[in-house]
Amino acid sequence: MKRSYTIGYMFVCIWLVSVIYGFITYNEVQDDLRMFWTIWIMFLGLIIFPVYFVLIYLLGKKAR
Repeated sequence: MKRSYTIGYMFVCIWLVSVIYGFITYNEVQDDLRMFWTIWIMFLGLIIFPVYFVLIYLLGKKAR
């Protein structure tokens, strides 16, 4: 179970860095769809990661 949390935290860190990088490097003149993709990735991460960690918690609790 600890390995699952470690993998999840690693993906959360990668996700957070990619979202911050997307916001910092956004150029409104040249990048038409870049902000859309940055917001879309941010939205997906806000949905997927809590579900992932809750499932790990519930499955780990069930296995005990």
